[in-house]
Amino acid sequence: MSGSVLRYVLRRVVGLPVQLFCISLLAFILVRLVPVEPAEVILRMSNLTPTEEAVASMRNELGMDRSLPMQFANWLWKACQFDFGNSFVSKTPVWSDVIGKFPATLRLAVTVIGLSLLISIPLGAFSALYKGGWFDQLCRLLSFIGISIPRYWLGFLLVYWFALKLDWLPTQGNHSWKHLILPTLTLAFSQVAFLSRLLRASMLENMKESYVQYARIRGIRESVILFRHILPNSLLPIITATGVMFGHLLGGTVIVEQIFSLPGLGRFLIESILNRDYPVIQCYVLLMAVVIVTINLIVDILYRILDPRLNIKEGV
Repeated sequence: MSGSVLRYVLRRVVGLPVQLFCISLLAFILVRLVPVEPAEVILRMSNLTPTEEAVASMRNELGMDRSLPMQFANWLWKACQFDFGNSFVSKTPVWSDVIGKFPATLRLAVTVIGLSLLISIPLGAFSALYKGGWFDQLCRLLSFIGISIPRYWLGFLLVYWFALKLDWLPTQGNHSWKHLILPTLTLAFSQVAFLSRLLRASMLENMKESYVQYARIRGIRESVILFRHILPNSLLPIITATGVMFGHLLGGTVIVEQIFSLPGLGRFLIESILNRDYPVIQCYVLLMAVVIVTINLIVDILYRILDPRLNIKEGV
């Protein structure tokens, strides 16, 4: 890693605490704007009558009778020690609940991104290389279908054919690699469609650049120009899009997790929102903020490593 990139990384890392603090404060305020009394919800879920005395006692127990700045300061201090309190519903530590759900979501996100890149890069490259041909037309048709088709419908369709009709794959659960195939295909279909079209457009744009024309004049073979010059430069937008997709997938793919009964973060978050489980929601938001900020940082670093001109332009 060059000195300019290292200085850029240090500058971004120094700014991370400020970003996370602002996100935490915003999440804390937004959660409390919901016009529902959590103490009353907890009492009802415990089959207790929410009288005024019972609600006041529960608010005191939860620390919600303090001022909002005191509540936030107390929560933030404990969060710095990975203590997010106990869930209002399960009464178990929130951090262990959230971390327990994270591996299922992470495993699904990694397989979706890996499969999407594996398929979309060759499709996009050959579509650009044979622009207007039958292969390009076929990829364009599949891309339109992939982007247009709703995920929940595709998920049910895959379950119907490959699980119920053919009995090849399991429909629900998270016990083996077979359980990942249908959810991965459901999510990857639209990602492949988008990434392949993005790469095709980027490659066609780079093919018009002067450095490509100069390389052809010098008599360099077309395959060398394509794979050593055009393709690496065309992958920059793919890196950005992949980072955004990865963050989105880690944030939880609620519908797919519901269809295939995956014990991931998205399904857990929806249940927590419905139960007004404040500690879980705040922990989830902070965890996702850390994940998204980290992914963005990695994407920016890769950008500067692949394209050093960015360091020169910004004077890093």
